[in-house]
Amino acid sequence: GTFTHSGMKETAAIAQEESTKSSRSLHKELKFNAWLAVATVTYLITLYLVRTNPDWAPALKVIVTLLPILPGLLYLRSGVKLLRSMDELQRRIQFEAWLFAAIGTVVVGAIINVLTANGIVWEEISARLGDGRHLSDDVPPVVPGHGQRHAPLPIIYTNI
Repeated sequence: GTFTHSGMKETAAIAQEESTKSSRSLHKELKFNAWLAVATVTYLITLYLVRTNPDWAPALKVIVTLLPILPGLLYLRSGVKLLRSMDELQRRIQFEAWLFAAIGTVVVGAIINVLTANGIVWEEISARLGDGRHLSDDVPPVVPGHGQRHAPLPIIYTNI
């Protein structure tokens, strides 16, 4: 009887420990997502404030624009804490997912910056593609015999 009784105590203790770990993990995940929500709301508010107050001093605009960085850093800190609380397999899966998302964001951002730097405005491209036309609809036809093999790519200039 002693072996069974102590075995049941150990099983109950392990179950209690797993339940506590699960509860802490859920708490960390909720805190992690809460900081993302705070950062997003802060960003939207600062975006609204800066756009609706063009007469603000440049220094004030910079300060207000940088406000979302604080909750963003707290979001990052919560993410690191959450990652450290995971076992090795979960940690590796999460780390690889975050890395994939970060690299994808950098690549897409770089593409948009290159297009913008070359005078192509992203809003105009998406507006043209959204109305059922293609960018190639704006390309004049190539006159045969003039040495051009392909029609030139359209260039969309900004109003800057």
